[in-house]
Amino acid sequence: MGFRNFVKYLFSPVPLDYKGPEAGWYVVPNYSQFTYSSVRGDFRLVPLAKGCFAAAWKDFVLVRDAGGRPLWRANDCGYTVAPSADGRQLLAYSANTQELIRFDTDTGRELARTPVPPVPPPAPGQDPSPGWVQQLIARPDGTVLVLMIAGVGVLAPDGRHWQAYHQGFMPAQEYPSMLGGMVWQPARPQQLLVMSDAAAVVLDLSTGTVLRQAPLPGVAVLPGPLGQQPLLYCYHPESYLLLDPDTLATTRHYPFEGLQGVRTQAEDQHQRSSTAWEKRALLSPGGKYLLAIDRSGLVWLFDATSGYKLRLFRRELLNHAYDVLWLNEQQFLALTNRGHVVKVDVTQLEAVFDVTDFSAADDARYLPAQDAAARRSAPSQAQVVAALDTLATTPDAAAYARAWDTIHYTPVGFDWGLHLTPARLAGAFRQTTWMLPAS
Repeated sequence: MGFRNFVKYLFSPVPLDYKGPEAGWYVVPNYSQFTYSSVRGDFRLVPLAKGCFAAAWKDFVLVRDAGGRPLWRANDCGYTVAPSADGRQLLAYSANTQELIRFDTDTGRELARTPVPPVPPPAPGQDPSPGWVQQLIARPDGTVLVLMIAGVGVLAPDGRHWQAYHQGFMPAQEYPSMLGGMVWQPARPQQLLVMSDAAAVVLDLSTGTVLRQAPLPGVAVLPGPLGQQPLLYCYHPESYLLLDPDTLATTRHYPFEGLQGVRTQAEDQHQRSSTAWEKRALLSPGGKYLLAIDRSGLVWLFDATSGYKLRLFRRELLNHAYDVLWLNEQQFLALTNRGHVVKVDVTQLEAVFDVTDFSAADDARYLPAQDAAARRSAPSQAQVVAALDTLATTPDAAAYARAWDTIHYTPVGFDWGLHLTPARLAGAFRQTTWMLPAS
């Protein structure tokens, strides 16, 4: 990294507070619970006027002031949210009613509610379903950019009709492309970067013409502060890439892989499944720091000039983060598991505040419903042995499935070699053996 950067690192005010693995899998107890659907990117932070911010939790939005005090909450919306250009209004999408709702950010008063207009019929051979609203961008002229699974539109300021709607512009491939992200920059008001699961294209919003394209699979392309800095591409497996908005060429690599995801103790011992968070990253407003979230939800801090790792925030402070939002060059917010909102100063070891947006009912609603009571305690050795016997003997499909569920949560110290008899293995092979040890 060079001698100067090394000296800067030695005298950095950023403390080191994480001790743990930086690669591989993060292993948790079998009965850890994560907020349901969190890993799909449903939970987001957006800045508002006067230092306030909104946390969107898919089916509700909660707005807080700069000190973390709750101001108001709106239910049945929040699948997708966006601030107005001046931050004084919040635009939220309700997946249940398929409406766009405008709120006054000071009071939470509902200002307008309009159904999303029907989209034009697709061309022959295109997906007939536009899908749901994936992303919103409110522009200073009052128009709203709306990204759906199969197209992107410019919604008129009154929200009642499309000024333009484009679909079928992605490069042809064997399977239809699913749109998943867009970036609009004020310096290029008639251009829009649209991401699919196969490529990135720069679209002319007036004509629907593709101006540039690049094979960048994935949807995690994020603009820098104020939407005016270079684009940060997060989907690359071993680094983050800074992209030139004009050419989509890579201007800088930030080497970064992080942990691969989260596994329970049982999964780490004898399964192949895991839980993977969405990788996110964000440059600080002045371009000094780069925050990154790996696939285990661990938050990293880098020097944005040298790419040198400055800090990994300990999991007691930030664990399983979904999103981050810089407030200034030193402080940021993070959404973490079970509805927490944490404000962090990069030079301090303790949080500025740690609050929760979830009521007890929210927490229960977002946790996986299946087998919630059974997850509180591990099965005993006798219960696992009985489940193996059930695999070998039962003709009942429901009992067979319940036996596999018990085996799924087998304690780590269970002696498989002692108990996997030929009859039990034959019973397991009736359906699947993926939950048994690889040996």
